[in-house]
Amino acid sequence: MLISTLLLGACEQSPEPCPVGQSGCECTVESLCIAGLSCIDDVCQTMVSDGSDSSSTGVSDTDGSTNADGSTDSSSATDLTDSDSSSTDGLCPPPQIECMGDCVNPLTDAQNCGDCGNVCIIEGEYGGCVNGECMPSLSECISWANPIACDDVCAQAGLVCAEAACQGLTYITYDVNAACVAHDPSGASADPCTEPSFVATGSYRCCCAQ
Repeated sequence: MLISTLLLGACEQSPEPCPVGQSGCECTVESLCIAGLSCIDDVCQTMVSDGSDSSSTGVSDTDGSTNADGSTDSSSATDLTDSDSSSTDGLCPPPQIECMGDCVNPLTDAQNCGDCGNVCIIEGEYGGCVNGECMPSLSECISWANPIACDDVCAQAGLVCAEAACQGLTYITYDVNAACVAHDPSGASADPCTEPSFVATGSYRCCCAQ
């Protein structure tokens, strides 16, 4: 019985040594521990996260926030710039609009009447753009030797005859074809669009709505 007691006491007095570098044990001379542990106060311990990782900040790597070195991620800034510059309408003061990179007035611009690319025909002093609408203009020169009613003349151009709509006139007359080309009239008529129906000399132009 005495021997057993002595042996038990010897065991209690000499516990097994704590392996260096293991959890809860001393660090190595080089302050190292096994994988997954860190040397803290000369004791190998498991690192406890302080919750300060990037996920807790609610800021992703690609959200354009300020980096640790003070620089700014340009991805979001670039996206905002692209979306803002995609619209150029705001650069043109009303009533102007942007057409092919230029500010134009759709109320008066014969090349962009009412909208971009809507071109109005201008012949002599007739035609053009007024309040965003193309005004009636003149047809090509037609020879009096083979007269064609203005209804048909305008229809051949994909237009409609506008009776007495060109400053109160339906067709303009010229002594010779050269005068017609130069817009040097010799007369005019407010007859219906079914005229002219008679042979004469020179040329004429019909008033056509656009």
